[in-house]
Amino acid sequence: MNRTLVVFAVFVLLLGILYVGTRETAKNTHSDAGTALMRLDKGTYRVGEDLTLTIINTGSETLLVGASYRLYRLEDDKWEEISPGFTFTMIGYTIPPGGNWTQRIPLVILVKGKSAFGTLEPIPPGKYRIEKTVIIDRGRCGGRSDEIRLSAEFEVVG
Repeated sequence: MNRTLVVFAVFVLLLGILYVGTRETAKNTHSDAGTALMRLDKGTYRVGEDLTLTIINTGSETLLVGASYRLYRLEDDKWEEISPGFTFTMIGYTIPPGGNWTQRIPLVILVKGKSAFGTLEPIPPGKYRIEKTVIIDRGRCGGRSDEIRLSAEFEVVG
């Protein structure tokens, strides 16, 4: 009976070691290193200009991307999210391995008070960051472990 207990304990210990090893492998498998890049057409924009970004698929799997993005402004050494003031259409685009996708983005925000619905005005000078999420298409419709967050910083000058 004592021998059975020892064998069972060793078996459970080995299963635990295998489980931890599997979890580490899975965590590293979904790394965004070398899978996608986001590039901006410039590093500095004038007030009123549009930004053009390109997402490049450097991986071996198809990527899914949409029109939505997040915009941040650097204030007091902290990135604060700003709302562009409009909604995005939920259209998905695929980027095959080795391919790329380009999006033109107006650098504007919604300013309330000037009309009943507000008006879109150019973002003021400052340091900004744009962030997009792409999904590795593995047939699971966007499971969290398959997301890649891409970001790039830029400046707006007067």
